[in-house]
Amino acid sequence: MKRENVTARALRNLKSQRGMTLIEIMIVIVILGLIIGAITFGVMPRFKKAKKKTTQLKLNNIASILTESAEEPEHSGKEGNQILEALVTDGTIKKSDLKDAWGQEVKAEKAGEGFCVRSAGPDKSFNTADDVLSNDCNEN
Repeated sequence: MKRENVTARALRNLKSQRGMTLIEIMIVIVILGLIIGAITFGVMPRFKKAKKKTTQLKLNNIASILTESAEEPEHSGKEGNQILEALVTDGTIKKSDLKDAWGQEVKAEKAGEGFCVRSAGPDKSFNTADDVLSNDCNEN
């Protein structure tokens, strides 16, 4: 009998608890929104830096491939973009590899012994302050 009383009391307690009120749910949603906002605020600058660094590494790789390919007889006397087109045609480089982190095509030009490979950067316009350049580029 004692067991039945405990069970009946537990059932009554469960029935008396109705759940969360609308105010409580709204408070939880606001708190979650604040947490997500703080995380986003902290991560976005790092994400932008990562895009720029990834593009820089990609440009250096392309410049290296161009420098090596320019020494081959079939590419002698060609400009950077002409060599890139030939490398895409023969399958050495994929067309998608010639795009920066912002989806824009890169440009290549001869720079001394190597090649200067340039990305338009976040603003997607060439010859602006935010352009990303390979290491072989000489800025005057």
